[in-house]
Amino acid sequence: MTIRHESMKNLYEYEEGVVTIKADMDNQKGLGRIVNYRLLKEERKKKRNYRKEEAVYIHNENVGRMVLDGVLDHSQSSAYSLLTEAVASENTLEEFFKWCKDAAACRLREVKDLGPFYDGLVDAANREPIPAPGCLHGSDEDAVTTRATPCRPDVTGYEMIRNSLDFIADPPRWAELSLALQQAHQGNATLLSSALHRPGSSPLPGHSSSFSHRAISCQDWTHGAGDRQATDLMAELIAARALAPHTRGINEMLDIKTDCVGWPAPVRNPQQRLGREQLAKVPSILLVSSLHDSSTSIAWAIGMREQVPSAVSIFRNGSGHTSYDSYGETQKAVDAYFVKDVMPDDLSIFAT
Repeated sequence: MTIRHESMKNLYEYEEGVVTIKADMDNQKGLGRIVNYRLLKEERKKKRNYRKEEAVYIHNENVGRMVLDGVLDHSQSSAYSLLTEAVASENTLEEFFKWCKDAAACRLREVKDLGPFYDGLVDAANREPIPAPGCLHGSDEDAVTTRATPCRPDVTGYEMIRNSLDFIADPPRWAELSLALQQAHQGNATLLSSALHRPGSSPLPGHSSSFSHRAISCQDWTHGAGDRQATDLMAELIAARALAPHTRGINEMLDIKTDCVGWPAPVRNPQQRLGREQLAKVPSILLVSSLHDSSTSIAWAIGMREQVPSAVSIFRNGSGHTSYDSYGETQKAVDAYFVKDVMPDDLSIFAT
């Protein structure tokens, strides 16, 4: 089995190659050197970091300076993952509501209480889906130019919540979310419509794919089985909706749990705690978290810290998934560690 530098690119930037590379990690001695090179040379924005965590666990003798930005704890149960992500999503949506009260860019500044406004919009869309006239209907000749990719012709309330979360994770897009909600209230939910796969087109647009994401997730997380599978999930949703009344337990972990119902392939990489004895051999690892991250809860970063004796935790007092690309004090702290080997003080909280 040949290991190429390009393979590591697939591991850390694209999820399509993860399953193959996992086999490499278990069988190829030289991979640790490549992992070390990648970690020293690059720090990129990522959806999930636990592939790095596993690489460090297996090849701890080759780890140099390492940063995890937006940390996922792959030791937790799937139920705990759903509930903590539900709380994180709710918390970040509340931050959006606060921002919207005063921000000149928010289209909903005149709305007195955005919580009930949002809930009412979701409830109305669940009763009768809101049209999305800017989406693709039928053949390519029927495409409407307000959306670059095909999307569903209408939007339910639950779809509205799920698609809102994509905006919530990225504060520079909050103004666009306010516009999307304003338009949905006026009867046009195009900006909140779910994307559709166009027949005959590649299922791998850009650098990610919902198809590979589903296959990988269903092999990385245990999911329900047996007679109680449905009722166990309903129990989790009851709890999630109590904890997150606006987002109602809808998040990526719920996507994984529902997508994997009846999945035919066995779970190959189930959740497990990282061994502290093994990880005690690695140098300090910098864990970076924003206080309001709807995608990777700050609770997960604390859970990872518990497993890594050398972990140093820093926080950004702001919203959004990951912090490095915010180009503020947090990025400077990460750069100082990578370039000059100057580690920031543990538990530092940066304003930007």
